[in-house]
Amino acid sequence: MARPEVPGKRTGRRLLTFSDLKARGIPWTRMHLGRLERAGKFPQHIGLGENSIAWFEDEIDDFLEAKAAARDQRRTAKDIHPE
Repeated sequence: MARPEVPGKRTGRRLLTFSDLKARGIPWTRMHLGRLERAGKFPQHIGLGENSIAWFEDEIDDFLEAKAAARDQRRTAKDIHPE
């Protein structure tokens, strides 16, 4: 039996669990991620249920790309102005 089609907007966005974040190399604890989220330094999670949260994959990818770009920018600045 096929599942019924649910009307409404579909995001097509993949969700990542805490374990998925770890697998992507994000080393922080749940507590530290919460602090970073509150400070606006990490993407906000979404609640999936009473004891379950996740993050949108595209937001995590953007976060990691921004970190890499900042690193590259610092490296370039050091090449221009060595200490």
